[in-house]
Amino acid sequence: RAAIGWDLCTMPPNVPEDIWKSWLGKPCTTKNPNYELPPQMTQAETFAEPARVEWLMTALDSLREIQRKVVDMEDGCSDMADKLNTAGPGEAPNGGDGITCGCKTCSEGTGVLGPWLDEQTERIEIALILYNFEYGLYSY
Repeated sequence: RAAIGWDLCTMPPNVPEDIWKSWLGKPCTTKNPNYELPPQMTQAETFAEPARVEWLMTALDSLREIQRKVVDMEDGCSDMADKLNTAGPGEAPNGGDGITCGCKTCSEGTGVLGPWLDEQTERIEIALILYNFEYGLYSY
């Protein structure tokens, strides 16, 4: 995750600070030139410090549970009461009896619920592990 702060904003010196802060509406993040690489580069294959890791376990959860988790990650677990009202008969979001958030790390680092993918996100890794039964090989 990128650092965030008003001191990271680059604005013309002749514009008063209160004007550009109200115009931007939120602090700026750093620009990291290390991520401006083609995907073939070996530097693009590794993460220094993974943060806000979420797992979608297709073997353990139903498709509906995974879809609910992705929606929670997208909207930062907002409108949970409405999600409970739209749940099917006898089912609550994320398999619980009440209103629960499927995104476990949406408040990580900030203490406030928000979308999993936000302005501080620098990179996302999506990985799959596949098993070839014929050869007994795992691929990732």
